[in-house]
Order: sequence, then structure tokens, then C-alpha cells
Amino acid sequence: MENNPGDTNNSAIDPWMSELSAWADVFDISANTMPQGKSERLDKERRWLDSIAVSTLYTLEKDNYRLTEFAFFIVSDDWDQQSLISLKDKTGALLLIGLQTTNYCIGNFDVADSVIRCKPDEVQQVMKVFEVLSNRRNDLTTIDFNIVKETLQHTEPAQFIQSTKMGCDRLNRMKQAIAEILSQIPENISINFLILRIKADSELSLDEFSVIESAIYNQFDDNISFWCAPIRIDEPDCCWIEGIYGVA
Repeated sequence: MENNPGDTNNSAIDPWMSELSAWADVFDISANTMPQGKSERLDKERRWLDSIAVSTLYTLEKDNYRLTEFAFFIVSDDWDQQSLISLKDKTGALLLIGLQTTNYCIGNFDVADSVIRCKPDEVQQVMKVFEVLSNRRNDLTTIDFNIVKETLQHTEPAQFIQSTKMGCDRLNRMKQAIAEILSQIPENISINFLILRIKADSELSLDEFSVIESAIYNQFDDNISFWCAPIRIDEPDCCWIEGIYGVA
């Protein structure tokens, strides 16, 4: 089902998620029923929410800004403060993220929630890493977006990094990959958040997660915000980590 901004309420998606959670409180688990009429409305709202993209890259030339959870734009002189305000308002985005792919820097205004430095061919990867933060992922616990926004808004431009390691020993390739990821973060800086998207051909084991967590907290302060999600890929004996870190 396709939804255009003109067909629906353009308020932020977050209240819709809260409302869906509220319906869950009404649901009678023991009877597996809901009050008459509410089940149909809940199903309709879930289908509407599922039709909204998790992340979308926008250009200034687009006439129709469809709703999205995370809105991205390429940092350039095409965007000014008013056009970004309009973008955030029309898309109902929880986060508005600028992608800095050149030496051009964003102007001195606070519309964007964060700016991330990356290469032009890394744009889609950055967007996928941010999907780690989506509360629509069934394998993640609910994330408090007030904490996310506060964390992102108190940093310098963030940086995208990645590492790929091959090998039959799962634990060893994870150790190598996370070590290479962390080696890309300068030692003389203080970071306040790290988001990791870990791609492998199997589920992340407790031992592998322990390797990741130990490596991070051995190098950085325990107070950093850390978000992580495993992704299954059809690539045998491979560990591919994509990450974004923010400088405090």
C-alpha cells in the first residue's frame, strides 16, 4: 500500500509507534482477542507503518517528500535552513541526517540532527547502519529516541568506518574485524557513540558479542552509547562490520 504525504497525517512517526504500543496494552493475551473494532484499526495502522521506508535519501528537486523514519540528504550548497526545515516537516522523520561526501561543510544551523562523513560510494551503507536504530527491527529492544537525539546532537560530524575479514574460525575473524574497526578511530579523541552493523553468514554467538563488547569498553569510556545489530548475509566465512562513531 502506497501512502503520499497528502493522504496521511504528516506528524512524526514516533507518536504512531507509541499509539501502536498503547494498543498492545489493550490486547487480551489470554483470550487472544481485542475489543471489537480495535483489532481492525490496529492492523490497518501496522500495515500503514510497514509501508513507510526506514531510511530515504532525498534531493532538493523532489516534489513529493514521502514519509520516512530516517531522512538523509547530501550536504551541499543546494540546501539552506528553510529547505531542510521543510524536508524534516514533510517527511515526519525521527532523525534528519546530513551526509558529507566532500570537503563542503554544512552551514551553522541546527536543523539536522547529525552529519556523517563518508565517501560517495558509502552513502547506502551509512543509511543501512542507521537502520540499526529502528524500533521496527524485531531483533532489537526498544530504543529511547530522546537518548539517541540527545547523543547525536552533542557531537562533531560523525565518521563512517568498515572492516571485512575472511576465515573459517568465526571467533578469530570477529576479533580481527573489531580490532581493525577500532584501529580506525584516532586514539587522541573522545567518542560518545558507536553504531555497528555486523554482517555474517550465521547468527552472532554470545562469545562473538563478548569479543565485541570487551574490545569496545577496553578502549573507550563505559559512558559511550553503543548500538549493535547482526545481519545475515550469504557470504561464507566472512565477517563484515560497518560502523559510525561520533566525536564528543
